[in-house]
Amino acid sequence: MWDRTPNRHPGFGRGPHACLGAQVAVEVARHVLGTVGRRFPQARPAAEPVPRPDVTEHGMYSLRVSS
Repeated sequence: MWDRTPNRHPGFGRGPHACLGAQVAVEVARHVLGTVGRRFPQARPAAEPVPRPDVTEHGMYSLRVSS
């Protein structure tokens, strides 16, 4: 399996390997997290995010929160 240890950030790449959907993904994440933050201002992370263990699909498998 491909491993980015210790660098587990969701990098989108630059140059010829740039992800075409990177800007859309960033805007969607900004909108979703902003909405959650406004609707549930008391929400806090309950555990570390669990990343997807997949080479082709980056992101989180789960993000537990508590209020």
